[in-house]
Amino acid sequence: MKVLSLDLSTKTGFAVLTDGKLETYGTYVEGKSVSVPAVCSRIDAYSYIYRAKKIAQFCITMALKHNPDIIAIEETNRGRARFSQKQLEFVHYAVLDALNVGNLPSKISYVDTSAWRSGLKIYLSKDQRAHNKAVRQKKVRGKLTSKHLSVNYVNAFFGLALKLKDNDAADAINIALFIFNKLKKEPPAPNVNMALFDK
Repeated sequence: MKVLSLDLSTKTGFAVLTDGKLETYGTYVEGKSVSVPAVCSRIDAYSYIYRAKKIAQFCITMALKHNPDIIAIEETNRGRARFSQKQLEFVHYAVLDALNVGNLPSKISYVDTSAWRSGLKIYLSKDQRAHNKAVRQKKVRGKLTSKHLSVNYVNAFFGLALKLKDNDAADAINIALFIFNKLKKEPPAPNVNMALFDK
């Protein structure tokens, strides 16, 4: 089974996992963030559309090149910055539209962030939570985040040396691993002793 996973944004993480083996991964970056002055009532929607289409072109190229059985896309999370959220929604639309036009046989599956983190058991330990509490109290420095955990998990599992700046690629790898683990489970064998005709 081959999984292509995408952590979509203007800095899109991607990974391809084939039968549990990491084939390729990385980050695709398209352009610079659009800054919109607070007094501006109109935004340049064309820059949103252009960037979204470029990211979609990259994603369809990856899908056609690798021909995955499933394409896993991380679900959007509510963002604090509305213009960044708008750009993200444009990207998601453009990618789904491109994949639909591409007529790929792949199944597309959206994955909630909390589902893949929980499924891989990627969460702060008691000691890490205590460390973050000490950071908030200004006793120590260096808050640990989910980005740290994602990168550390991938590095340990696959023997990689990703840095924190590679967190989008790490998330994509973890999404692919989560989907692979979820789908590789064999369905339970029917218990023929319990069949009605045996009674």
